[in-house]
Amino acid sequence: KSHRSSRLHVWFNTPESYFKQVYNAYYLEKYQPAYTNRHQFLTVPTGEPKDVNKPLKELAKERKLRVISDESLLEDGFHSDHFELTVDAAKADIAWFISPLSEEYRQKVGITDSCYVNQLPYESCLINKNFFKSTVMGNLGKSDWYKETYDLGSELPLFMARFFENQRLGLDNHWILKPPDMVRGLDMVITNDLQRIIRSMETGPKLCQKYIENPLLLKGKKFDLRWIVMVKEAKPAQLFRYKMFWVRSANKDFTLSPNSLEDYETHFTVMNYGGKTLQKILDHEYVQIFDEQFADQGVQWERDVLPKVEKMIVEIFSLAFNSFPQMDNPKCRALYGLDIMFDTDFNPYVLETNFSPDNTRCVEYDPEFFDHVFNGLFLDQDDGLIRLQ
Repeated sequence: KSHRSSRLHVWFNTPESYFKQVYNAYYLEKYQPAYTNRHQFLTVPTGEPKDVNKPLKELAKERKLRVISDESLLEDGFHSDHFELTVDAAKADIAWFISPLSEEYRQKVGITDSCYVNQLPYESCLINKNFFKSTVMGNLGKSDWYKETYDLGSELPLFMARFFENQRLGLDNHWILKPPDMVRGLDMVITNDLQRIIRSMETGPKLCQKYIENPLLLKGKKFDLRWIVMVKEAKPAQLFRYKMFWVRSANKDFTLSPNSLEDYETHFTVMNYGGKTLQKILDHEYVQIFDEQFADQGVQWERDVLPKVEKMIVEIFSLAFNSFPQMDNPKCRALYGLDIMFDTDFNPYVLETNFSPDNTRCVEYDPEFFDHVFNGLFLDQDDGLIRLQ
């Protein structure tokens, strides 16, 4: 009933006193976001690894480890002598797939229970936007590194209560609407118009997240950073990040003027699709620009900001591992792409965690990218990787 009344606010002005009651009930007394579970969990068979008495790093001393994969970037093979591609699933030691390895898909491809795989059980708590939101807010309520987010399908009255409270307090009310299962900015909307937010649900499910209205700017433009994070073990956590990160920049100077909110090249940073101009900034160039731009504020990237990013990454994965102990499996490894943005106080925020990220730029900037990843995850060789603690 309350959800229906909220959606009808577009046509009939539901009294704000009603949402004040919602605000008091949830925020001041017993705030607990709805915990939704719409995304099917990946489960991984528990068969024994092949050559159980020989870890992969020992087996690699006798022969190359065989990798079966649908990742096109691996078609040129590896530069190291430890791995080789195979099309015979029955002989594979490692299955590295960008497609979700459901039980049905495993059987179709012929992947055996003895294979090591590049996906964690229950990783949906990280990679599905809706489930990630529930994992964070359902456990923490509010977070220093994740902006307030609502599932409009189940929390519309709660969101509207927050919207009206922000309005009453004179706080910024810009929000970004995200479809739970789309990427690359598709069907995303930035607005401070409540009626538009409500009506956005007509095009499908939406998450509504507080927009970072004061983003840190690089030469006047909004930017975020793509970090490659690898999980070797969940319990105890063994996390690594790749030595490089990737800078993604908007093409136009940032503004919150009303007529700019529809301008993709002002408010979004993913420009390597759709024929847009891509600003190519290497990580070491970024650090130099950052340190020069913020020297007057006494802020340095490696001393003041990078430690915050690494601490946040550890907290994100620790939260997931503690919430879902089932994620721990000795045959599973994983690689994720984390998108991180900063506000003008240099606080980092995670935008999303991506399953099977597009690693085209990684290989372009570092041709030995996959050698470092595979050596680290399967052979305990950390060259090119940075351990997170």
